[in-house]
Formats: sequence, C-alpha cells, structure tokens
Amino acid sequence: MEWKEITSYYSEIRRHYNGKYLEKSYLLDDAVEIQIYSAYDEELDYTNEIFVTCKEFYGSTYPSEKPYEVYEQMKKDLYEGRLNGPYTKDFINKFVKKYDLCIAFDSYFSGFEKLFME
Repeated sequence: MEWKEITSYYSEIRRHYNGKYLEKSYLLDDAVEIQIYSAYDEELDYTNEIFVTCKEFYGSTYPSEKPYEVYEQMKKDLYEGRLNGPYTKDFINKFVKKYDLCIAFDSYFSGFEKLFME
C-alpha cells in the first residue's frame, strides 16, 4: 500500500473548480484520495483547501498556515489509519477533529459529483 500521485489524471480544465485550482492529488490503495487546491478568489476567506474523500467519509479543511505541511501530515495520518483496513469510527472522529474537517460549502450545489463521474 502506497500513495500514488494522480494529479496528471485530471485534465487542465477539470483542475479548475469553483475559483480553485487542483495543485496535487494523491490516491492510497485505490480507496482514499486527498487533494490540495489553491484559491485565487478575493471573496474567499482562505487560500488553500484540502479535500479528503473515501468510502467511510469525506470533507475539506482550510489551513490558515503551512497548508502543504498540513497536507503531508494528513497523508501520513490517513496512511497509518488505513494499515488495519477500513477506517474506524474512532479514527474518523479523531481525524475530523484534528483537522477541523467539514463538508465544503460548495459541494452540494456546484456539480461536485460530476467531477468523479466523467
């Protein structure tokens, strides 16, 4: 089991999403994806978004400092949590709390699901 960079699998058009740009995307064991986006929209309260998706949960976090370090630490935690199989409820609750993970405000109404169906 190892992380595989899949950023290049997204076309340049698909890397642009709701004022954000997909900088990196990694896949773990064909089951967990973590992405980091940069945002250039002056109306947004953040400049980076980290998005995690897997069978057990999904959500975003918006680190105010050192977003790439947060991204790498999240990858490490997700890897270690996956070593024993699917994520447990306990792991999910700790991960969500540690990274202040939430459902992205634009996930519901912006065609988010189409990104994964094309």
